Amino acid sequence: HLILTSRDPHFRRPDVAERLLIVKLTRPSEFIPESSVLAQTLAERDSIWSDLLDTLNRIIPALRDIPEAPPLNFRMADFASFGWRLSFAAGGKDGAAEFCRSLEKLQAEQDQYAVEEDPVTSGLGIWLSRNENIGREVETSELFKDLSDIAKKEGLIMPKSSSALGKRLRSLKRAIEGSLGVKISYQG
Repeated sequence: HLILTSRDPHFRRPDVAERLLIVKLTRPSEFIPESSVLAQTLAERDSIWSDLLDTLNRIIPALRDIPEAPPLNFRMADFASFGWRLSFAAGGKDGAAEFCRSLEKLQAEQDQYAVEEDPVTSGLGIWLSRNENIGREVETSELFKDLSDIAKKEGLIMPKSSSALGKRLRSLKRAIEGSLGVKISYQG
């Protein structure tokens, strides 16, 4: 398992994003010295272990009795299946349904993360803000020309050809659709 913390990550590819469990944190309003955190953790160590072991003792028998999770549309299938089963054990069908809603929110966060600093998505957002482009069907070559013009004005780095733009749109399809509220379709 790999856990990364980063303020300005440089790995925003969609295939990487859908393998991340994104946890957004806010800046603390007060700062506590590490020595105080460690001292408090050590003071509560027995209670923490007791709670963990009690939780495990409830989970293991429940997992034996819970059916396999249904197919879930989530890249990290083992994580999704395990979470669904735990949620079902804790809250029945309602708990499992709530977990599925959480997966959808996580997937939306992953998509947002993938396009957050993407110049193609930024250019598309500007392009879509023009009323004449709303609901418009456009060929990749025409979109490439329009986005290239926007890129020059906005200082964005765009793909170098319409075919490269098409590949980029395919790789970011789900993320762009979710982020900008558009539907990308392909013909041919």
